[in-house]
Amino acid sequence: HAPYFPAPKLETWWIVVSTKDGALILADKIATRQKHIDHRVKFVAPPQAGKYVFNIDLKSADYVGIDVKAQLPMTVVSAANLPEYKPHQEDLDLDDEPTLFEQVMTANADDSSDDDDDDDDQDDQDD
Repeated sequence: HAPYFPAPKLETWWIVVSTKDGALILADKIATRQKHIDHRVKFVAPPQAGKYVFNIDLKSADYVGIDVKAQLPMTVVSAANLPEYKPHQEDLDLDDEPTLFEQVMTANADDSSDDDDDDDDQDDQDD
């Protein structure tokens, strides 16, 4: 209860992922009113295959003394051992479609060429 706080405030949590040496890998902010949260984090795996230990810290921005620290061991496999990535045919077909940027630029080019034609027509009428 904070009667003098000027506005409602959501509880804020931070998930901090770091290496065993303490180098920061990821910091993700979570602000929600839910009591139970299922939150996934993604980060780039180390370049070398092998076993690694990461520090996971769950920190509260609002409460003192309820932070949680844990170590998470992970095994990184080499890229050669991963299954081959095969994109879906519909995704491949999208490569043939114009992007939003290309559509806008094409529309702008058509508009400017129409304007140029109108100017030429008016010049011809003046003569």
